[in-house]
Amino acid sequence: MTYLSRYVWPEVVRQAHLVVAAHADGRMCGRCAEPGDCHRLRNARVEIGTFDPPRGTPIRLAAGEWSHCAGLDPAATVEMRVARVHIERMHPNDEEVWVSGHLSSCPAQAVAEHRACVELLARVDALIRLAKTRSR
Repeated sequence: MTYLSRYVWPEVVRQAHLVVAAHADGRMCGRCAEPGDCHRLRNARVEIGTFDPPRGTPIRLAAGEWSHCAGLDPAATVEMRVARVHIERMHPNDEEVWVSGHLSSCPAQAVAEHRACVELLARVDALIRLAKTRSR
């Protein structure tokens, strides 16, 4: 899989938000087959879901889809709720990005003021796969 540079993703996400806004209230663009059925809109939702998901979005990363998290078994599957995808802290290989959030076992995961209890390096392809699943 070819990844975009970490310098490109912020602009991609900004453009994706513009596409979603342009389709608000059932509006259509020149590429819409019918209201809500637009290739650009589907792609924009995946891009936003990957790099700008709503706070609290649940994700499940299998072993090998994440790394660099102290205190967790590297062979474990991690279930967490996203606090933030740190697009500005993408790994130099452009294949991984830092994600902070709360483990599913965190009792305070619904409290906005509660500091994220976990931060890990997640594979971009795994985040894209999860975003595509959520946008269906």
